[in-house]
Amino acid sequence: MYQERDDMWEFMYETTHILEYNLPGLELNRITPIPFNGSTDIHYGMAALNDGDHTYIYAQVDIRNDLDPITEVLVARTVAGDPYNNWHYYNGSGWSADPSDAVKLEGLSSVPVSSQFNVFRLRDKYVLLTQKKTFNTGEIYTFIADSPTGPWRNKQLIFKTYEQDIPHLFTYNAMAHPQFEKEGMILISYNVNTEVFAEQFSDVSTYRPRFFWVDIDKIMNEK
Repeated sequence: MYQERDDMWEFMYETTHILEYNLPGLELNRITPIPFNGSTDIHYGMAALNDGDHTYIYAQVDIRNDLDPITEVLVARTVAGDPYNNWHYYNGSGWSADPSDAVKLEGLSSVPVSSQFNVFRLRDKYVLLTQKKTFNTGEIYTFIADSPTGPWRNKQLIFKTYEQDIPHLFTYNAMAHPQFEKEGMILISYNVNTEVFAEQFSDVSTYRPRFFWVDIDKIMNEK
């Protein structure tokens, strides 16, 4: 990301790199640009899923990025364990080596997908979770599908944040953490920030994540 002008909202996407670290010391081993080098409105790497023999890399696409945003989601995949090469792009019926063949995933048009979202396995389905990108609605949605490519269905409003009702605060980029599960619930987080930078020093809670639990049945039970 880079800042185009001297304004807190004027940050722009340039490209995505993969950072590889050695374990357990977390020494940085290498930085590699992703093989996609198309339009800067297409942001591959905003979500990823390891599933069987493949890693799926999702893109959030800004069709219109304003107070009433319109977005799409694309997906590429590569052999599990090798995210650096041989990406293939979902074209609606199969996989193509040509990134221009990628088509939007169906079923998501009613909610503009945020710049960060996630896709994960839950029970025998795939779940896509996103916070609505429309500024400060605070609405967090899930969709389910039978495959990593969709089509997505069963839109559920699982939570609405409240911090945006406090002066200067806004919320964004909800994420699921399905590795944390208890009593039929999984853990969800979202970010909080303030438009007044000095408030972060007087009240650190203005720049900290929030967490909540959501019933799995609320996500999975179809209407």
